[in-house]
Amino acid sequence: MPEPRALRVLLVDDDETFRRVFGGALAEDGFAVETASDGVDALETMQRRAFDLALVDLRMARMDGLGLLGELQRRHPQTVPIVLTGFGAVPTTVEAMRRGAFDVVCKSSPVEDVVKALRNAAERRLRTREGTGLEDSVFEHDSFFGIVGRSAAMRDVFRTIERMQAFDRPVLICGESGTGKELVARALHAGGRRAKRPLITVNCASLRENFVENELFGHVRGAFTGAVATKPGLFALADGGSLLIDEVGELPAGAQAALLRVLETGRYRPIGGQDEVCVDVRVIAATHRDLQRMAEEERFRADLYYRLCVCKVELPPLRKRPEDLPLLLNHFLDASATARAVGARVGPGVLGALLAHDWPGNVRELFNTLERAAILADDGVLGVSHLALDTRASESTPPPRSPLPARAEAPELPSPEGGDPTLEELERSYVRDLLRRTGGNVAEVARVLGVDPTTIRRKLRRWGDRI
Repeated sequence: MPEPRALRVLLVDDDETFRRVFGGALAEDGFAVETASDGVDALETMQRRAFDLALVDLRMARMDGLGLLGELQRRHPQTVPIVLTGFGAVPTTVEAMRRGAFDVVCKSSPVEDVVKALRNAAERRLRTREGTGLEDSVFEHDSFFGIVGRSAAMRDVFRTIERMQAFDRPVLICGESGTGKELVARALHAGGRRAKRPLITVNCASLRENFVENELFGHVRGAFTGAVATKPGLFALADGGSLLIDEVGELPAGAQAALLRVLETGRYRPIGGQDEVCVDVRVIAATHRDLQRMAEEERFRADLYYRLCVCKVELPPLRKRPEDLPLLLNHFLDASATARAVGARVGPGVLGALLAHDWPGNVRELFNTLERAAILADDGVLGVSHLALDTRASESTPPPRSPLPARAEAPELPSPEGGDPTLEELERSYVRDLLRRTGGNVAEVARVLGVDPTTIRRKLRRWGDRI
């Protein structure tokens, strides 16, 4: 039976002596250690290699520890971070934990304490690796490469993205408008081997039909009236990187044929050019249309569709993952606090109103609604009246199939004594309501939320609820 591999630790500290001495001590304890001098250096290292654990100093020059923690949550959620600090400021410690730190250890602590913290984090990492690789991290972290969601449907999306990051093949992203197709494209690019090269985007719906091929493939001087200079196309600009072709279903027939040739041969001919150009680009296509039906109806090239859909990501509409709404609300409030220095807060009934809406515009509509509400809320407290939701969409759209009652019956979540609910209180109310609806079935609640039942039980114990 092969020996289990050593856990990979990235030690991030701007003190070279500390890195060398402490890195050596960790290596003697059986960890596979690499070092980085600051947050920027750490992210560059992590583009080349995955790490189980990260030991992060708070005070560094180019990117400090708090900044790195945010990037780890967004780009490397499977790496468990532990913060090393030479000072014990409570606000800094709280902020580090809020940004996903598993533990905070003072540098003045005995080495055994740091090793113990690593061992505890290692146990969590091992549990994660024994499952899908996402079981703990997706629930504990807000997002996967900036895509927010904890539902079973989104966890499936994250697993698909993670698999496709390793394969440098064309990808087709399907989903309604506003579901986050560009975020998926950015995740595919950021987690793949082309991450240090450009990601170029183009929306075919915004281009005139007779201009599409010129935009994609460029032209040579004299190709047509007004072509006074050679102009490279987007494929040339994306060489070595990725090209997101959004709304690929809007491509005219000629551009479809040219795109198919690039996918098959890696070559194209600029407009007016005599010679073919070789290009190395990963094509990521996105659409809100049913390309399969369009291919069957001969409105889209079938051979191009089959070439694109070998690797396919299907994004669920927001109405089919309402359990992600509290998390998306949390994400908006965090972003609002960062942008305004003073964050918006949630008033009574808001989450219930959000759950009762069908969101035909999906996450984009949700964030626009919340942004408008935050502007209208003079006191910074978002109320139901600020949302100004159009209920007609909800009335005309059939409810999704679900073991839970329709969202129109979503209860008013209680506001705590003395003010507005915190996000933990909203989460607690939401989980308790799911338990009530399912008759106390923890396994069913876990299935709906897309997490392990032990996670629900752990939260209930923390909240003092009887199981």
